[in-house]
Amino acid sequence: MRWLVAEEAPDGGTAHLVQCTLTDHLNTVRDIAKYNPGSDMTTVVNHLIYDAFRRVAGASDC
Repeated sequence: MRWLVAEEAPDGGTAHLVQCTLTDHLNTVRDIAKYNPGSDMTTVVNHLIYDAFRRVAGASDC
């Protein structure tokens, strides 16, 4: 089962942005995406990389 959780106003109260976490089959967060209704686009803003023990090994700000 996959869960998609969105947070409105994630940037300290910016009301027009919505942030979503995208998970894999183990419900581990892999990507963080933001939707901007002004441009009507959703973009991945951070991609998380894990080691074999599910510890964050790196992250890329997209």
